[in-house]
Amino acid sequence: MILQQIEQHTLNHSIVIDTLVNLLIDKGIILEKEWYEKVQLKVKQLENNIKKANTQTSDDDSKLGIYYGPMGEA
Repeated sequence: MILQQIEQHTLNHSIVIDTLVNLLIDKGIILEKEWYEKVQLKVKQLENNIKKANTQTSDDDSKLGIYYGPMGEA
């Protein structure tokens, strides 16, 4: 049930965004090429952020689910 709701919301948002982008392009507010370039840039930025997050090492054991506090291992 929850997945169906998420799917429906995602579909609705996609339709709204697609309609707004098409309207912006049709009205000459932004060129389709410009829009595509902006989307590609954002995708690359997100990919780089994910790669950075996956390659960063941390000495913080609490991020690993292990915590050593004043009372020992938790």
